[in-house]
Amino acid sequence: MNQNSPKYVALTFDDGPSAYTVAILKILKRYNVRATFFVVGAEAEKFPRLIRRIHRENNRLFSKAVSSTLQFDK
Repeated sequence: MNQNSPKYVALTFDDGPSAYTVAILKILKRYNVRATFFVVGAEAEKFPRLIRRIHRENNRLFSKAVSSTLQFDK
């Protein structure tokens, strides 16, 4: 491996948007960093302005599902 090759880290945030999303976006913007947000459909519907902001600030945005509740058979 080339020791001089660039190093990368992928930042992902899951199950939002949430109460922390605005603070996360501020930090990402301050450091000119992009991230991927996996959003839950039901939460995205509650916060359409945040969804637009995530996209407008050039972050990746993926819809996960309507709900992220896992159910397991006993």
